[in-house]
Amino acid sequence: MVLSLPGELVLSLGQHMEAEIPECLRTPKHTDLIEFLARLEPASPGADDCGAKDWSDLSQRMHYVSHLFRALHERADLFSPPFTDAQVSQIVTGTLPDGRL
Repeated sequence: MVLSLPGELVLSLGQHMEAEIPECLRTPKHTDLIEFLARLEPASPGADDCGAKDWSDLSQRMHYVSHLFRALHERADLFSPPFTDAQVSQIVTGTLPDGRL
């Protein structure tokens, strides 16, 4: 499976995502978040391979998603609407929109 994002970024969900987590999110401070991430991340000195080999496995999936959200947190292009106004109009009518989806 792949995830296509703006800026021609295509991520293979079964492969480790090489994008680094920004400094502001590397060391969480909220206790619940620290505990949550500890359940997902491999114990040191294990390699942090976030690729989900089995997407039906919740822990693998959440490991990838947690890395994805933190690593791409500062990408402004991800905050833009996913569809144009014309595409939204087509979606509302039940039509497959033209252009890049």
